[in-house]
Amino acid sequence: MREIEITICELDGSNTKENVQIQNVLVVSYGGRNPEKIKEHINDLELTGVAPPPYDPSYLSAET
Repeated sequence: MREIEITICELDGSNTKENVQIQNVLVVSYGGRNPEKIKEHINDLELTGVAPPPYDPSYLSAET
């Protein structure tokens, strides 16, 4: 397990530093609240040569 320091930025402008232990990392891509905008973004990327994901949202797991 790895420990990192994070800064929590509150809406009132205050910041708090915390140490957290990271056990697992999950990266989510091609996800969002608006499915039409996600598809539009994927289509825009495809026009630049980026292959579309096999499914969305896409999840990647990383070990710490």
